[in-house]
Amino acid sequence: FLYLPANAPHTPLEIGEEYSAPYLAQGLSEKEAKYYGMVTNLDENFGRLAAKLDALGLAENTLLIFMTDNGATKGLYNGGLRGQKGSVYEGGIRVPFYVRWPKRLDAGRKIDRIAAHVDLLPTLLAAAGSAAPKTPTLDGRDLLPLWSGEVRPGDWPGRTLFTQHIKSMIQRPFQNAAAFTQRYKMVAHPEAANTSNFAPDHENLKLELYDIERDPGEAHDLAAERPEVLAKLRKDYEAWFDAMKAERGFEPGLIYLGADEENPAYLCRYQDGSYPYGDGYPIGWRVKVLRGGRYRLTVQRKDYDGPGALGVKWQALNTRIPVAAGEHAVEVELSAGEGILEVWIELDGRGKVPIKDTTTNGDVLVERL
Repeated sequence: FLYLPANAPHTPLEIGEEYSAPYLAQGLSEKEAKYYGMVTNLDENFGRLAAKLDALGLAENTLLIFMTDNGATKGLYNGGLRGQKGSVYEGGIRVPFYVRWPKRLDAGRKIDRIAAHVDLLPTLLAAAGSAAPKTPTLDGRDLLPLWSGEVRPGDWPGRTLFTQHIKSMIQRPFQNAAAFTQRYKMVAHPEAANTSNFAPDHENLKLELYDIERDPGEAHDLAAERPEVLAKLRKDYEAWFDAMKAERGFEPGLIYLGADEENPAYLCRYQDGSYPYGDGYPIGWRVKVLRGGRYRLTVQRKDYDGPGALGVKWQALNTRIPVAAGEHAVEVELSAGEGILEVWIELDGRGKVPIKDTTTNGDVLVERL
């Protein structure tokens, strides 16, 4: 098994000129040229991977999948679909999915039945001849009968799929969410509700309904015309959300500090408090310090590199330690236990700067000494 996630196309937009030049020559902007140059580079390297399978004699009986994680970023080509990355309109969640398995699957077929990432595990288990585990219950379906033609698309059982996209581990209902069948799709998003700090106003919540078979661009809202369809999708979504909440609790996972297996540990800026809690506070990470003692905290300060202080708050510890320009590390005593570890920068003349997801801050490295 090989899982090979590429970091392109994505920011930072860094690609060799030989890839971006053809797009610049066509009159595209520098951003577009670099982005599409990355796509070309990805295509080239995926071709190298496929060629290597051929060279090793593995291609015939290898299940090879190409897929992406979301739609294009704002302002780039998205196949005429509404929305973009981060949206639950089709332009945000409909992605390419190509599969090749010469020994089992005929080439050149296009399958239009809805499916999702949750289908991959049961499908791969079936491909490997393994039974699905009894627990936990898998959300997805084995797609092999559909891929192989054993079941015709018209005979494939209907289903309702759900997606919700908030950069927060603690989820709330109807926030940038969708429930969809093969034909109809309910969309609920923060802009459609009178929201405050991501909390929906259920009395004024506006839900949208689209016929995605006839209107894949989601241009015509059918909510007023097909209220019974919308009501059914809303009921299904609420049942799904309640089930997810009951099973998972939506509690952020713990990051373990001081473990022998990973010392130092990285606290990524994408996992700071603004995402688990959805409102920007606390400005830290939910961690478990396995062993109390002396720890070194190193901050990638980037352009916040002037003289000031690094602040650290952990349980009874609440301190700010002066740092000179260019100095990135401080040492503190961290007691064992669970909680929120907050780290921030204080710059002379600029005040407190949270370590959060911006283009100017970096990660925090925590090392037990």
